[in-house]
Amino acid sequence: MPPKRSRAGTAAQADAPSSKRVKETPPISTSAKWTKDTVAQLSYDELRQALKVFGENPGPISDATRPMYERMLLKRQQEEESASKAAATAAAAGPAPLIPSVLSPSKGNTSPVGHHSATSKLTAAKEAAASKSSIFGSSWTASPRAGSSAATSSSSSVSKSRTAVPTTVSSNRGSAKSTISAKTTRGLVAATYTPLSPSGDINLDVIDQYADFLVQGGVTGVFVNGTTGEGVKFSVDERKDLVEKWIEAARGKLSVFVHVGAESIKDAQEMAIHAHENHADAIAVIAPTMFKPKTADHMVDYCSAVALAAPSIPLYFYHIPPLAETKFSIEDFLDSAVRRIPSFAGVKYSDCDLAQFGACRFHGNGDLHMMYGCDQQLLAALAMGANTFVGSTYNLYPKLYHAIASAFEKGQHEEARRLQLISWQVVRVLLRFGGVIPAGRCLLDHLGITVGPPRVPDRAPDNASVKMMLQELQDMDFFSWV
Repeated sequence: MPPKRSRAGTAAQADAPSSKRVKETPPISTSAKWTKDTVAQLSYDELRQALKVFGENPGPISDATRPMYERMLLKRQQEEESASKAAATAAAAGPAPLIPSVLSPSKGNTSPVGHHSATSKLTAAKEAAASKSSIFGSSWTASPRAGSSAATSSSSSVSKSRTAVPTTVSSNRGSAKSTISAKTTRGLVAATYTPLSPSGDINLDVIDQYADFLVQGGVTGVFVNGTTGEGVKFSVDERKDLVEKWIEAARGKLSVFVHVGAESIKDAQEMAIHAHENHADAIAVIAPTMFKPKTADHMVDYCSAVALAAPSIPLYFYHIPPLAETKFSIEDFLDSAVRRIPSFAGVKYSDCDLAQFGACRFHGNGDLHMMYGCDQQLLAALAMGANTFVGSTYNLYPKLYHAIASAFEKGQHEEARRLQLISWQVVRVLLRFGGVIPAGRCLLDHLGITVGPPRVPDRAPDNASVKMMLQELQDMDFFSWV
């Protein structure tokens, strides 16, 4: 057991210059075994040092954030212990048998993501989709996530690859060792609907089936608690529950981007820390909508405060002027963000201004990850250099978007335009029957994933309207793309 230490000093005192301290904080032993009681005895500096032993880079520790960092420390220790036991068991069992070639890692992976029969069909489905369109990049299959066979590789290989954000987050996290890079995600990222019961409560039980459904459609990631997910309608605890379940369901299959934006900066910081604690691949932040940032620098102030709470996870700005009603220049925002936020990774760009998107896509050295968020303009965005797309309708008919990308890559531009028009016609049907969120939920229910009605004040279309909508979609041969 580590020796008990007095918990002394406020956050401000812990961060004060060392010259003002009477005594330097002694180094934390790498072999210390922490318990809830001994962690509570640590000073702020000692808690920070203990977290760094496990590869964490904590933000400011205060009375408000301390409980989360204490939980993080205990969780990291438990993961390290589990990883050590797993490694010892694997070493005792000897070398693993060769696996069939059909389950070999797809292009872009260095080790198998899943080699169990339960995941073989999902892996094969993603490989088949990738073979149809390489334009979405070589990293089609999600990088190894926590709990996958590749994710529990030797700690030496992980520690050697550890680099600073924003490009790659490679963490020494025990059983959750990961070399995931949000910026290598390519292809379709579904902005997920939040499954609800008829009474309006979150229905987490659907998410496992939902995740498998997306993987089978060739989707590579999920964007949780965004606009499609109605994130701002839910409490912080509800949003946390959703994040934990999606990360569990997506393990080894999908990258997970978590929207943590909120009117309260404290709420946003709390959700950012939680996303990092639970091994999300990245976080995203939208502008506050009541007290709007007046300038690009004001928005960077907000994003910087969120990033400071969880500096080791890549941060994306969620740019959606039609809803956030921001007036500042996105290019001015990028100029400031790349200077001031070390973990800044890119933008979820949900605006129809493709000229501006192109300028952002090649901003600086062109190394920012620009994810395009207007489904009905996927083809045009491809021409502007986009290779990652976040949207609502990727939940519903991703096969059509793969076909668009494939035709574009082959130079079949007329066919690509014809297919993109079909996508827009489907969106117009959804808009006529209540919108992409209420009507899209009904369509996803019809496809076998029961996400239920939207949360109030939005309403689901009535049964007669749903029947008419489905008939219109049937008449345009929509279901051949599902």
